[in-house]
Amino acid sequence: MGPIRKKKNNNAVYNPTLLENWTIARLKAELERKNIAFPINAKRLTLVRILKRYENSDSITSNTTNARGEEARGEDSHTRGEEPLNGSAVYHHALPQQNARVDGDPRSQDAPNTNNNENTPSNDNRVLIGIVSKLSSTVQSLQQNVSGLTGKGQSWSNFNLQSAYNALQNTRTAPNAAAGSEEQLLNMGNSGNMVRTAHGYSAETLPFVETISPQLRKNIISGMDINLTSLLIPYYSGSGTHELSLSEDKNNKSDPRSSRSLSLGEFIQAFGIYKNIMCTTFPHRRSELDLYERDLVDMATRYSGITTLPSKSIECKNLRSALSQPTHVLKLIETEVEKGYLEGPFDFIPFTHYRINPIGVAEGKYNKKKRLIVDLSAPHEDPKNPSLNELIDKDEFSLQYVSIDDAIRTIKSLGFKSWLLKTDIADAFKKTEGPCHKLEYLGIFLDTINMEAYLPLEKVLRIQEIIEYFSKRNSCTKRELLSLLGHLNFACRVIVPGRSFVSHLIKLSTTVKKLHHHVHLKSCKPDLVMWSKFLKDWNGVSFFLNDNITNAADIHLFTDATPSSFGGFYQNEWFQDDEVQSLGTTCKRDTNSLSASLRADDGLNLKIDELWDASLSESTRLTYKSAFKCFRTFLVMNGQPCSEVNLPYVKEDLLVYFVTYCQKALNLKHQTIKLYLAGVRHYYIRFLGYDPMANAIRLPVILRGIKKSQNNVVQERLPITSSILNKLCALLSKGIFSPVLDLMFQCAFKMAFFGFLRCGEFTCRSYNDNSCTVLLQDITVDPTKQFFIFRLRSSKRDPFRQGVNITIYENDTFKPVDTMNKYLSIRYNNGALPKSPLFVEDEFQSSPLSRETFISSLRQLLDTLGYNTVKFCGHSFRIGAATSAAACGVEDHIIQTLGRWSSDCYIRYIRTDAKVLKRAQHDMCFHN
Repeated sequence: MGPIRKKKNNNAVYNPTLLENWTIARLKAELERKNIAFPINAKRLTLVRILKRYENSDSITSNTTNARGEEARGEDSHTRGEEPLNGSAVYHHALPQQNARVDGDPRSQDAPNTNNNENTPSNDNRVLIGIVSKLSSTVQSLQQNVSGLTGKGQSWSNFNLQSAYNALQNTRTAPNAAAGSEEQLLNMGNSGNMVRTAHGYSAETLPFVETISPQLRKNIISGMDINLTSLLIPYYSGSGTHELSLSEDKNNKSDPRSSRSLSLGEFIQAFGIYKNIMCTTFPHRRSELDLYERDLVDMATRYSGITTLPSKSIECKNLRSALSQPTHVLKLIETEVEKGYLEGPFDFIPFTHYRINPIGVAEGKYNKKKRLIVDLSAPHEDPKNPSLNELIDKDEFSLQYVSIDDAIRTIKSLGFKSWLLKTDIADAFKKTEGPCHKLEYLGIFLDTINMEAYLPLEKVLRIQEIIEYFSKRNSCTKRELLSLLGHLNFACRVIVPGRSFVSHLIKLSTTVKKLHHHVHLKSCKPDLVMWSKFLKDWNGVSFFLNDNITNAADIHLFTDATPSSFGGFYQNEWFQDDEVQSLGTTCKRDTNSLSASLRADDGLNLKIDELWDASLSESTRLTYKSAFKCFRTFLVMNGQPCSEVNLPYVKEDLLVYFVTYCQKALNLKHQTIKLYLAGVRHYYIRFLGYDPMANAIRLPVILRGIKKSQNNVVQERLPITSSILNKLCALLSKGIFSPVLDLMFQCAFKMAFFGFLRCGEFTCRSYNDNSCTVLLQDITVDPTKQFFIFRLRSSKRDPFRQGVNITIYENDTFKPVDTMNKYLSIRYNNGALPKSPLFVEDEFQSSPLSRETFISSLRQLLDTLGYNTVKFCGHSFRIGAATSAAACGVEDHIIQTLGRWSSDCYIRYIRTDAKVLKRAQHDMCFHN
């Protein structure tokens, strides 16, 4: 029989007066009534402990007061022992048999009382009596303590933190950080360091206990970099001599607390400690540090950063300009790394979540300088992953240059000979210039001596060329029209009245939405004619107009004129003359040679200009314009104004100086100088009707001297022979760009090789130059697939644009006809029209293939094959075709016919291999 367990006594009585049996609501109400602070989310047992601790402190105070002989209270009070807290309810059998009660306890009214008496004071009165008794006893004890301290003001210095440690029998030593704090407090009144200001005492002069190490304090004063987190970590010194560092423990392991990020409140607290330590030695820096703290707090509160951190990485593909020019991209990136603008390269990505933005290569529109760009607007139209630019507030962080009007207004307010200065970032835009009296700002020169603004001559000529180009067109795209508006708006910064002749173009640009949509230019032709006439006679200068307008009546000036005379009245004197004297130059056109009606016929004048331009090819016309622009610059630099309608008289001596200037200052070659002279001659024949070099005797001698003094070594151009062509096609078949572009380049390479084509005969120089673009309708494939015919509508040797048919036959090695047929099928299936360009920049665009893109792609492929790409160019296919034909024994007249040469200059295209020369010399040894 097993042991008999003692049955649990279930007869215990529930006592509602015990704290352990109170509800949470009742405990909180009691604590609030007694003004006792407690945690809001505290549990019931925690509230019980807080309330008991308060009652026990009252009991101890009451017993201490009775021990000093205070007046006993009217009724007995019994101090309760510590009640158990291990249950949710306490029963009477677990406590002593007497009833425990504390005076002043409001729960005493609920406790059982066997000595109830009607004359006994009420519970509220007992509470009030107890409080008054305690206050009275406390005041009496304080008076006794103060009287006992008389004459002992200096004896307290024997008591410090170390003596307290000894009295408590603690083996630990006092921290060094707190050593001397008692003496500091004792002497603070006698030291004289405390200076009272209007706002109280300075913080750094108040006594305080250091909580940072002496070494860290020394580092702060020395100006070293400090981790602010270390200032919030309390500094302690152990019993030994080795002091723990703020960032290292006994095992020399880094403190994880020093690597965390501070909240704004923690930063303010830590920086306040840093500021107080720094100002103890350098009090004059307080204002500086206060401003620095204010700026940081302002940035933290106003610009808190990204609220939601990215959860995944994003990689955007590079732009096509970077893919087609890898050599330039690598060179530009290396330059950025060398200058310290970029970090890396890294063996692995050092971030968990990262973003790679696309990079590309941008080329200056006129100086052709290449620079690296980063597309911070990518990814585009992605609501889940905003770009970096989308995270920037456009209203608060927009950047805008000071306008030319504001700059001119400032110069006018400062007056004559005011100093000009420009600061900028050299690697990003321009450079720092000045102080000086003449400065280029936003492409416009500002002169404070002459008080004028003017456009550079080359920019005026460039605007003229653009206006002439659009004057000959009937329509253009919105993109092209906006480009024209950009140039005219640039000119309007100086030509203020010209803004009236731009408004119609601006209105015209709003009639279509997409950039590739076309607009008709017929309605704006009069505005373009006005601009063209004005720019031909304008020297690019605009004076700063005086804001103070003077009326004619104020200076007593009155004038009038007739077709044959003029007269006026100025300051009480009359003046008049019969005619206005001519102010023309020696070479001014004879205005009497034509009737006024003919000179005013704009239709005939425009047609004459068109015929003059049609007499030259596009490339020759551009070269002659560059030559005339150079000649005008030379004349202006030497103090002689020049324009198309006011050309100066040219003697042979002036031309001699001009060619010498081109050779010495511009470093031009002999052939280029001859072209420039031809351009000058063309303009003088066109506008003045005479040849300035007709009777030149010394000029040819000077040109011959320039040629002999220069290094006339012709740059070697290597041929793309059949073997190299085979390697290029094999490489493209493996996939380099995209399936469509790979097939397109194969087709272009084969057609250029077997057609003996120049690069300019199947590519264009720019997107706007599409007059000679090869179209899909220019290719006719024979139904038998044995050949195809390429209609070359214009070429270098066809000035009258008669056109020529080039037939390319099929062969088993390269299969040019099959390649062309496949390419045409893909283009037509993708929606191309017969008048679409044959070769395009991109498979998703209809822009014709430019010369630059073709050559850069060719050199990229040759570089992949291991060839030196410097000596290969667009003419390499024509040279390679002639070389391969000669090596195969093709007769000379056949080569001349295939290449469409009219003379024996084709011989210069044939490159003789060194092995052929060696074999020829070997055969010479056996000649009888």
